[in-house]
Amino acid sequence: MIESFRILLDNILRTAVTMGLFVIVLWVIHFVDTVLLHDALKKRFGLIPRAGFKPLSILISPFLHVNRGHLAANSIPLFVLGSLVLMQGQLVFWLTTFIIIVIAGLGIWLFGRSNTQHMGASGLILGYFGYTLTSVFFNPDLASIVVAVIVAVLYLGLIWQVVPLKKGVSTTGHLFGFLGGIVAYAYEAKVSLLGVTWDTLEAHGAVSRETVLEMAQGARRALSADLAVSVSGIAGPGGAMPGKPVGTVWIGLSAPGTSRPRAVGLPSRSPGRLPAHARTRLRLLYVLRNDPEAFPPCRQ
Repeated sequence: MIESFRILLDNILRTAVTMGLFVIVLWVIHFVDTVLLHDALKKRFGLIPRAGFKPLSILISPFLHVNRGHLAANSIPLFVLGSLVLMQGQLVFWLTTFIIIVIAGLGIWLFGRSNTQHMGASGLILGYFGYTLTSVFFNPDLASIVVAVIVAVLYLGLIWQVVPLKKGVSTTGHLFGFLGGIVAYAYEAKVSLLGVTWDTLEAHGAVSRETVLEMAQGARRALSADLAVSVSGIAGPGGAMPGKPVGTVWIGLSAPGTSRPRAVGLPSRSPGRLPAHARTRLRLLYVLRNDPEAFPPCRQ
């Protein structure tokens, strides 16, 4: 009991120090840019929708702020919500941060208002907020529920930041940051809940034959089920990658009596036709239930 409390306290202290340094770095960047560089970083790396694709702007703009008031308003919620994610571990925190930044940045570049410049950590804050709410929804233990109630009381107003009510506020970045937090948790859930390895995700991506096979096997083990079906796809409007257009879907199945799990890749369709994939999934599951060897194993 005492040892567990000591470990928890040590984790809290290390988390507070790390997030404190994170926020301090933002203030140092702001001071250097404003006082020494005369806003050169903001002029060069502020993200402007569809004004030439600049990956560095997507990665750097969240760490730049218009003025001290902008940064001060972001500092406390960034520290609090970032700490909640960091408590899950360093790897989870930095991977989540990267995913949120990329999704928010791409969302701004694709859908932001033309001739506007976007910067600031508010999209990252909304991403941490979305991650926290999603994690509580899928893992509703007592501790996480208490944390969710505290977060809701303190920061429920953040949800209005995705609604375009105030001029000069990057609601596009807020919205896609929030969605990025949800996506980040879904990505990590494949590892923590279903046992998908990080090596598989890094090598093949979340939408792949290898990933759905591990998802199906993990789900069958975790639930002690006779059959398990998994699915991973790209619903759109964004998320397409080379060789994986919007509508790409992989389905994996695992069942007793089979020499190895099976997987099938379905051809891409428009997002409006994705319900057809659900029907396909049910048909494949029915066939496998009645004849485990009828569904051909994937080629290695």
